[in-house]
Amino acid sequence: MHISKEADAQKVLQNGADGLVHIWWDKKMPSETLKELKKSNNFFIMPTMLTSNLILKDIRESAAEGSFLTDEEIAAEVKKVYDAGIPIIAGTDPPNAGINYGTDLHKELVLLSKAGIPALEVLKSATSTPASFFPLGKIGNIKKGYKADLVLLSKSPIQDMAHIATIEKVFKDGKEVARE
Repeated sequence: MHISKEADAQKVLQNGADGLVHIWWDKKMPSETLKELKKSNNFFIMPTMLTSNLILKDIRESAAEGSFLTDEEIAAEVKKVYDAGIPIIAGTDPPNAGINYGTDLHKELVLLSKAGIPALEVLKSATSTPASFFPLGKIGNIKKGYKADLVLLSKSPIQDMAHIATIEKVFKDGKEVARE
Protein backbone atom coordinates (compact mmCIF):
# COMPACT_ATOMS: atom_id res chain seq x y z
CA MET A 1 0.00 0.00 0.00
CA HIS A 2 1.22 3.49 -0.87
CA ILE A 3 0.86 5.79 2.11
CA SER A 4 2.19 9.14 3.26
CA LYS A 5 0.30 9.70 6.51
CA GLU A 6 0.83 7.97 9.84
CA ALA A 7 -2.90 7.38 10.39
CA ASP A 8 -3.21 5.77 6.94
CA ALA A 9 -0.26 3.49 7.71
CA GLN A 10 -1.96 2.33 10.92
CA LYS A 11 -5.33 1.87 9.20
CA VAL A 12 -4.10 -0.27 6.29
CA LEU A 13 -1.86 -2.37 8.54
CA GLN A 14 -4.74 -2.96 10.96
CA ASN A 15 -6.71 -4.16 7.95
CA GLY A 16 -4.08 -6.70 6.92
CA ALA A 17 -1.80 -4.92 4.44
CA ASP A 18 1.40 -6.88 3.99
CA GLY A 19 3.57 -3.94 3.05
CA LEU A 20 3.87 -0.18 2.92
CA VAL A 21 5.58 1.91 0.28
CA HIS A 22 6.84 5.14 1.78
CA ILE A 23 7.33 5.98 5.39
CA TRP A 24 4.74 8.36 6.83
CA TRP A 25 5.67 12.00 6.38
CA ASP A 26 3.24 13.88 8.63
CA LYS A 27 3.91 12.82 12.21
CA LYS A 28 5.81 10.33 14.34
CA MET A 29 4.30 6.93 15.09
CA PRO A 30 4.66 5.84 18.71
CA SER A 31 7.07 2.92 19.15
CA GLU A 32 4.43 1.01 21.08
CA THR A 33 2.00 1.33 18.15
CA LEU A 34 4.60 -0.15 15.81
CA LYS A 35 5.21 -3.03 18.19
CA GLU A 36 1.46 -3.72 18.44
CA LEU A 37 1.09 -3.66 14.66
CA LYS A 38 4.04 -6.06 14.36
CA LYS A 39 2.40 -8.49 16.81
CA SER A 40 -0.80 -8.69 14.78
CA ASN A 41 0.57 -8.72 11.22
CA ASN A 42 3.61 -9.84 9.23
CA PHE A 43 4.46 -6.89 7.00
CA PHE A 44 7.38 -4.97 5.55
CA ILE A 45 8.02 -1.29 4.99
CA MET A 46 9.78 0.15 1.95
CA PRO A 47 10.64 3.61 3.32
CA THR A 48 11.68 5.24 0.00
CA MET A 49 13.72 7.80 1.92
CA LEU A 50 15.23 9.24 -1.26
CA THR A 51 11.75 9.88 -2.64
CA SER A 52 10.68 11.52 0.62
CA ASN A 53 13.76 13.73 0.78
CA LEU A 54 13.40 14.92 -2.82
CA ILE A 55 9.63 15.41 -2.91
CA LEU A 56 9.28 16.97 0.53
CA LYS A 57 12.04 19.51 -0.16
CA ASP A 58 9.67 21.36 -2.50
CA ILE A 59 6.46 20.66 -0.59
CA ARG A 60 7.84 21.99 2.70
CA GLU A 61 8.51 25.40 1.09
CA SER A 62 4.80 26.12 0.68
CA ALA A 63 3.39 24.08 3.59
CA ALA A 64 2.69 25.34 7.06
CA GLU A 65 5.67 24.88 9.37
CA GLY A 66 5.57 21.50 11.10
CA SER A 67 3.19 19.98 8.55
CA PHE A 68 5.78 17.40 7.59
CA LEU A 69 8.55 15.57 9.40
CA THR A 70 12.08 16.72 8.69
CA ASP A 71 14.45 14.42 6.79
CA GLU A 72 16.12 13.65 10.13
CA GLU A 73 12.78 12.77 11.73
CA ILE A 74 11.91 10.53 8.78
CA ALA A 75 15.26 8.76 9.22
CA ALA A 76 14.46 8.32 12.93
CA GLU A 77 11.08 6.79 12.01
CA VAL A 78 12.86 4.30 9.73
CA LYS A 79 15.22 3.38 12.56
CA LYS A 80 12.22 2.98 14.85
CA VAL A 81 10.69 0.57 12.32
CA TYR A 82 13.91 -1.45 12.26
CA ASP A 83 14.14 -1.44 16.06
CA ALA A 84 10.55 -2.78 16.23
CA GLY A 85 11.67 -5.79 14.19
CA ILE A 86 9.73 -4.85 11.07
CA PRO A 87 11.51 -5.91 7.86
CA ILE A 88 12.73 -3.09 5.65
CA ILE A 89 12.87 -3.44 1.88
CA ALA A 90 14.98 -1.01 -0.14
CA GLY A 91 13.21 0.83 -2.91
CA THR A 92 12.99 4.26 -4.51
CA ASP A 93 9.58 4.53 -6.24
CA PRO A 94 10.82 5.84 -9.61
CA PRO A 95 10.21 7.86 -11.69
CA ASN A 96 8.91 10.15 -8.92
CA ALA A 97 11.17 13.14 -8.28
CA GLY A 98 13.30 12.21 -11.30
CA ILE A 99 14.62 9.08 -9.58
CA ASN A 100 16.13 6.49 -11.91
CA TYR A 101 15.47 2.76 -11.90
CA GLY A 102 19.10 1.80 -11.29
CA THR A 103 21.82 3.55 -9.39
CA ASP A 104 19.52 5.74 -7.30
CA LEU A 105 18.95 2.58 -5.28
CA HIS A 106 22.55 3.07 -4.09
CA LYS A 107 21.49 6.44 -2.66
CA GLU A 108 18.60 4.76 -0.85
CA LEU A 109 20.95 2.20 0.69
CA VAL A 110 23.23 4.99 1.91
CA LEU A 111 20.23 6.77 3.47
CA LEU A 112 19.14 3.56 5.23
CA SER A 113 22.65 3.17 6.60
CA LYS A 114 22.74 6.80 7.77
CA ALA A 115 19.41 6.19 9.53
CA GLY A 116 21.20 3.68 11.74
CA ILE A 117 20.32 0.40 10.05
CA PRO A 118 23.34 -1.97 10.29
CA ALA A 119 25.18 -2.41 6.97
CA LEU A 120 24.42 -6.12 6.63
CA GLU A 121 20.71 -5.45 7.17
CA VAL A 122 20.81 -2.66 4.58
CA LEU A 123 22.28 -5.12 2.06
CA LYS A 124 19.61 -7.69 2.93
CA SER A 125 16.96 -5.00 2.35
CA ALA A 126 17.93 -5.04 -1.34
CA THR A 127 18.52 -8.80 -1.71
CA SER A 128 17.18 -11.55 0.54
CA THR A 129 14.43 -9.59 2.33
CA PRO A 130 12.45 -8.74 -0.85
CA ALA A 131 12.90 -12.34 -2.00
CA SER A 132 11.30 -13.52 1.24
CA PHE A 133 8.16 -11.42 0.72
CA PHE A 134 7.58 -11.85 -3.01
CA PRO A 135 7.39 -15.05 -5.09
CA LEU A 136 10.48 -14.22 -7.12
CA GLY A 137 11.95 -17.69 -7.41
CA LYS A 138 15.48 -18.55 -6.49
CA ILE A 139 17.01 -15.10 -6.22
CA GLY A 140 18.17 -12.81 -3.45
CA ASN A 141 20.61 -15.24 -1.86
CA ILE A 142 23.95 -16.73 -2.78
CA LYS A 143 23.09 -20.43 -2.63
CA LYS A 144 23.51 -23.49 -4.79
CA GLY A 145 20.68 -23.60 -7.32
CA TYR A 146 19.93 -19.90 -7.04
CA LYS A 147 20.22 -17.45 -9.91
CA ALA A 148 23.76 -16.05 -10.02
CA ASP A 149 23.03 -12.37 -10.63
CA LEU A 150 25.83 -10.69 -8.72
CA VAL A 151 27.73 -7.43 -8.46
CA LEU A 152 31.40 -7.49 -7.48
CA LEU A 153 32.53 -4.36 -5.65
CA SER A 154 36.07 -3.06 -5.19
CA LYS A 155 35.34 -1.77 -1.66
CA SER A 156 33.23 -3.19 1.13
CA PRO A 157 29.81 -1.63 1.79
CA ILE A 158 29.99 -3.16 5.26
CA GLN A 159 32.71 -0.59 6.05
CA ASP A 160 30.92 2.30 4.31
CA MET A 161 27.63 1.97 2.44
CA ALA A 162 28.81 4.55 -0.11
CA HIS A 163 31.10 1.77 -1.38
CA ILE A 164 28.00 0.16 -2.91
CA ALA A 165 28.79 2.23 -6.01
CA THR A 166 32.32 0.80 -6.46
CA ILE A 167 31.23 -1.73 -9.06
CA GLU A 168 34.02 -3.78 -10.60
CA LYS A 169 32.08 -6.52 -12.37
CA VAL A 170 28.48 -7.53 -12.99
CA PHE A 171 27.34 -11.11 -13.45
CA LYS A 172 24.01 -12.19 -14.95
CA ASP A 173 23.11 -15.88 -14.73
CA GLY A 174 26.69 -16.53 -13.61
CA LYS A 175 28.26 -14.90 -16.67
CA GLU A 176 30.13 -11.62 -16.60
CA VAL A 177 28.30 -8.79 -18.37
CA ALA A 178 30.32 -6.33 -20.43
CA ARG A 179 30.10 -2.80 -19.00
CA GLU A 180 30.61 0.48 -20.80
